[in-house]
Amino acid sequence: MSASLTPLRETLARLDAHLAEQGLDRGEVLDVGELSRRTALAEGEVRALLDGSGLVDFKVDDHIRGRVRAPYGAYLDESEEGER
Repeated sequence: MSASLTPLRETLARLDAHLAEQGLDRGEVLDVGELSRRTALAEGEVRALLDGSGLVDFKVDDHIRGRVRAPYGAYLDESEEGER
């Protein structure tokens, strides 16, 4: 197991234990689409992280472009809604 994935898996295990105490599971609580939007990660990347497998071929430049593009896209969506 990669040392960098250990904290992620430990966090997910604690999250699962807490949710189990409430009678819930991650799928009921975590909205992959909303997490994707808020983090500027693709939904597949969010799912990979939530599965504990980490990101494959993570490229910092691509991530930075996505993080810049996400708020701009949200701004455009809000602007278009305001024009309707």
